[in-house]
Amino acid sequence: MKINVLALASCFLLVACSGDIARGRAEYDRAVQYLQGVGREKDETKGIALLESASDAGNADAQIRLGYLYLRGKSIAKDDVKALLLFKRAALQGNADAQYNVGLAYVKGIATVENLKEAFAWFLRAALQGDAGSQYNLGVMYMNGEGVVRDPLAAYVWFKEATDNGYEGAKQALESARSLLSSDQVKALRDEVEKIEHRIKKPRPTPQAVEVQTQPL
Repeated sequence: MKINVLALASCFLLVACSGDIARGRAEYDRAVQYLQGVGREKDETKGIALLESASDAGNADAQIRLGYLYLRGKSIAKDDVKALLLFKRAALQGNADAQYNVGLAYVKGIATVENLKEAFAWFLRAALQGDAGSQYNLGVMYMNGEGVVRDPLAAYVWFKEATDNGYEGAKQALESARSLLSSDQVKALRDEVEKIEHRIKKPRPTPQAVEVQTQPL
């Protein structure tokens, strides 16, 4: 009887990965309980240790929360490098909150060299997932020509998305962008907005336990 070694190896890999995912989720949930003192006696040391373990298992929520703790130096030694590394790990899994934070790091030069083009790319990833803060920041970058060629029409489109998602300050920015448009650009607004909206995924609810940076540029 012949055994397909590659198929068998793939099967074991899938089982191992699913096991890591389940362990990471369970450890993250326990970490939140310890950190918040909900269902368990509050113990930040245990909570952070569980966050570290869940993060190593690939849990994006744990990576974001742990990264934010390192960024703020709360209950753990401040370490911007570790924070950015954790945000990037979660961002590469497609987590919009993490993508926003990576973009912000490139804007402000936190643990990396300031790079507005790179920031724009990360904000775009998050914006296409419905992240209002990233949509607003894209509007700002298009409006000012930062990290991208200046384009008031594109700025308007992204400010509109941020406005529709209830982002504070976006409506005023939307009006400013519109005042810069030519009559032909105003006529093209609906088509341009529809093009972007067809690309945007419906935003997923953010777990309440995750703390992320949400300040505009």
